[in-house]
Amino acid sequence: MVLITGPGGSGKTTLAGALAERLGWDCIGEDDHWVAHGWGGLRTPAQEAEVQAEVVDRVRAAVAAGRGVVVELILYRPPPSPLTAYQQALAAHGIAHATIALRPDVDTIVDRLRTRGRPTDLADLDRRRWDALHQLRCLDPEHLGPAWVIDPTAPVPTLVDEIVARFGS
Repeated sequence: MVLITGPGGSGKTTLAGALAERLGWDCIGEDDHWVAHGWGGLRTPAQEAEVQAEVVDRVRAAVAAGRGVVVELILYRPPPSPLTAYQQALAAHGIAHATIALRPDVDTIVDRLRTRGRPTDLADLDRRRWDALHQLRCLDPEHLGPAWVIDPTAPVPTLVDEIVARFGS
């Protein structure tokens, strides 16, 4: 089981999908749960807890059925954070996992947001730049804990190869 986290626009969804495809695993995007609830903007602790419980339930079901899982989620605050909540919940259920944190530079993130072209990203790129800086600060080892931090600017197949080589299949 692999958790992939990082700032918005860091390539989490793309990398998670490619890794899951390569390994024949399930891919769970935390944002899909937020969208399904119709929740946007600032996330309340109650909303976070509900989404995290749903994601952990999906992970537990997949693992119980003998499938591997890649979960991708945004990192937007230092611990205690959604990432640490997932790490603790998985450990409590005896689910071994690796954590990968994507750390591109801010300009790379802003360029990806422009390329992605979502109206919510493009409406205020200065604000998105500030958000990216904040989210990157959350990747400080002091805040992140045990994780493999990578610069995701290499081609996705190369990153997948590196992850598979490091963590195995």
